[in-house]
Amino acid sequence: MKDGQQENMKRTILMHVLNYEIPQEYQNRSDVLVCHYCIWWYGFLAVILFALGLFFSIGMIIACMTSDNMYVLEKLSLLVFFIGVGALCEAMGWLFVKYMKNWTVIFYENGIWYRSVKGEVYNYTDAEIKWYVITDGPKHYCITLVTETKKVYINQYSPNYHPAKNLVRQKYKEL
Repeated sequence: MKDGQQENMKRTILMHVLNYEIPQEYQNRSDVLVCHYCIWWYGFLAVILFALGLFFSIGMIIACMTSDNMYVLEKLSLLVFFIGVGALCEAMGWLFVKYMKNWTVIFYENGIWYRSVKGEVYNYTDAEIKWYVITDGPKHYCITLVTETKKVYINQYSPNYHPAKNLVRQKYKEL
């Protein structure tokens, strides 16, 4: 791998806040490429979703309860709606945080190391990669690596998408 990829291992402020971890055996190595989604605008989206969730689940409920010109059934239906929307926003914000904190693909010399959104860790050798697809659509770009048991996706929002795409084409050209 190129020497310029060493900069990919630098930790951002968001990585410190989320306590984002790269396995010790892959840290400070120039022969690895780390693909992750610990990026600032995913963090911004998570904060916005948490704020919207609080607004809907607390603020709108208070506004609804203090309103005098509604029937009880109207208040009840609005309460259920606002609690549902608030819970959905909170769940989506939580999902963005889990995605940023856990999801990682590390390309190393003889394979890939993969941590899913759930935090489950998989390690595949290059021989275990059955095939791959690189999708270069008009708006969305994606790399899919397929093994016997798992499909590993990397899309264009990963900061190292383009180096990963070039690396996949080099490593797995015979597939």
